[in-house]
Amino acid sequence: MAVQTFELELTRVSCFPTAHTRAAAKCAQAVVAPLEHTGREYHTDEGVIVPCISVQLRNKLIRVSGQFTELKKVFKSIQKKPSNDPNAITREQLIIALRKCLAATSIFAPFCLPLLIEKLSSDVVYAKKDALLTLAACANVYDSRFITEYVDSLWNYIKKEIFTAADQSIEIACLEAIKNVVGNISIAEEAHACIDGDFVFSDCKNHLLKPDHKLMKTSASLLQNVAMASDMACARVTDQVIPILLEQFELHKQINNQKSILDAMLGFLQVAKDFVNKDTAAILKTYKEKLLGLFFSLLVNHNPLHRSSGVAGLVAMVSSALLDEQEVMTFLDHLVVLILDDKEKIVRHEAKLALAYLSSQFPALVRSRVVVQLTDRLAKKDGSNSMETDNDANTVPVRPHITHEYLVTTLATLCTSQENVEYIVPCLVENLTTLSESTSTNSESYVVCVVDCLQNIFEGCLRSSLKILDYYKDVIFLRVLNLAIANSLGEQECSFTSAILEKFCKLLRTISSKLSETYSEFIVSTVGEIFLDGKLDRANLPDGLNKQDFDVLNPSSPWQQTQLVMFLTAILCNISKT
Repeated sequence: MAVQTFELELTRVSCFPTAHTRAAAKCAQAVVAPLEHTGREYHTDEGVIVPCISVQLRNKLIRVSGQFTELKKVFKSIQKKPSNDPNAITREQLIIALRKCLAATSIFAPFCLPLLIEKLSSDVVYAKKDALLTLAACANVYDSRFITEYVDSLWNYIKKEIFTAADQSIEIACLEAIKNVVGNISIAEEAHACIDGDFVFSDCKNHLLKPDHKLMKTSASLLQNVAMASDMACARVTDQVIPILLEQFELHKQINNQKSILDAMLGFLQVAKDFVNKDTAAILKTYKEKLLGLFFSLLVNHNPLHRSSGVAGLVAMVSSALLDEQEVMTFLDHLVVLILDDKEKIVRHEAKLALAYLSSQFPALVRSRVVVQLTDRLAKKDGSNSMETDNDANTVPVRPHITHEYLVTTLATLCTSQENVEYIVPCLVENLTTLSESTSTNSESYVVCVVDCLQNIFEGCLRSSLKILDYYKDVIFLRVLNLAIANSLGEQECSFTSAILEKFCKLLRTISSKLSETYSEFIVSTVGEIFLDGKLDRANLPDGLNKQDFDVLNPSSPWQQTQLVMFLTAILCNISKT
């Protein structure tokens, strides 16, 4: 047998609480004895945790497998940690350690798989769960010929558990186990019918025909996990399931039943998008026209849940690269109608999420067909919600949800690509400037909303590695300073409130913390001249202001000026200290 390297995890072997666990320790020592250490020494003294060590296998593991019966005794009769022994290994630690041993090599498969089948027949819930999780771990390692030999027995037990499971943890363990089992046999050269999950589909098909039955959802989840196993399995399951679901949607007219079918279909499309440009994508293309017709029709359905499903379905198809440019443009036009005209919040939210994704994939299309319309509406928004005028000079009621805040936050969600960030952020800055000069009673909340969005966009760009720092430091940083200074020198009834100034400071703090050392020096110099020396030449202020009276550090200055000290601390306390 070729030399193999594996991780042997030892625990407090002399602290095992039962005779069986001490036997397991003896078995483990039998494995370690012939091994040549390549790392640190290990110890088995009581109370000493033995570290994981990497060892070189010099003898055949088959010699050790003869002592597997001792390990079986431990696995079948694991006891809880005695309350009076602080050094004893816990049941969870022992389970994990034994699971790693069982999943170490395919040589253990003939012993382990019958043991797992035996544990699956147990009436003890945690024993079943342990067996399922161990099976999932072993299926990632064992040779497929062993899994194939026992696949029928394993599936019979898993099927029984998942269709009758009252414990969600058991259901999750079943799904993980069957996914790994199918993934194992999918790569077998000898695999035939079971390679693509047919043995699962045959038992789930009838449930898919009954959308009003609770097992429909369970069967769909089961088949979706089978599809996750490999591209081959996904292609086969998709080819079997999609036509059934399309047919069932036409047969069942009740909203709840149709929603169950749509949820199942969306689940399979979500799985399929992980196999773009593979066999699964080719299968989906054969059903493209039917799926497109279904999802586009849902966008104008009277039921809001169906409209949301239509949006999600088309996004999934875009993710699988199934839509051409013209179809994407049609989808965008529908989304604009939904975000501007749909009365249901859940639909508008789903449409906004879809636009955010499409903005990252098709920035130019989203900008030309969506962003331009939103920025035009924002520019015309005057804060009133009574009437607005269209291009034909006909008055139409303004949608109640089309508020300034809604337009700004919607634009912010579209900042998922470099091109759209560079287009949207300047529009928001101009809107901020206009609002700062407004005397409207709503201007404070509008200003706060825009600054919050600029803050969120900046933080989102940093997380996504989008290049926006230069614009924020060169334009927004100084623009915010100028707006605050100009406002403090203007008429008192239009002064910024503390809420607005705090939002400004928060934005400046975030920008300051990201500045380079060179630009930090420039900012320190600029801020020093403005706030300490009162020199406003560096500030681009409008004409007509009395610039001679600006002195934020003078206690006798108007409160509109003295409160700007918070800008000084916000900037200087957050720039680079180097």
